[in-house]
Amino acid sequence: MQSDPPTPSTAAPAAPPTSLETQLSVLETQVLHLQAAVYQAHGLFRDSPGAALLLTDQGRIHDVNVRGAALLGSSRAALLGRSLAKVLPAPSQATLSALLTHVFEDRGRQRGEVQLLTSTGDRLELVIDLILHQHEDQAHLCHVTLT
Repeated sequence: MQSDPPTPSTAAPAAPPTSLETQLSVLETQVLHLQAAVYQAHGLFRDSPGAALLLTDQGRIHDVNVRGAALLGSSRAALLGRSLAKVLPAPSQATLSALLTHVFEDRGRQRGEVQLLTSTGDRLELVIDLILHQHEDQAHLCHVTLT
């Protein structure tokens, strides 16, 4: 048994592909939305009510928020690139190193207790929380909060 040949469609022809200008406009809008989201996320980090830092796998400060800089007793600009271990006594340096190792081995969120050496020589007892912060095209960082 043979089937009838397909009948031509009576629907309107498919819409012509969108123009390059339209595609470019859509992409520009998407970029603007992404830039706004990045700006908002950075603002949330910067103005967070808690002390927060982004550390490299070597424990160097990649970024620090306003509260974190105040807690460490320095400006953000002066802290960038410095090792967080420099403001910790030796036992706390070992704790930080172990926690960072666990985070970068992808063992999930880590928590510990450290002491922070203040500019006046006092020691502050702090809880440190660490979690892996992944960038698609950049090296991974560790998001640290101190309370």
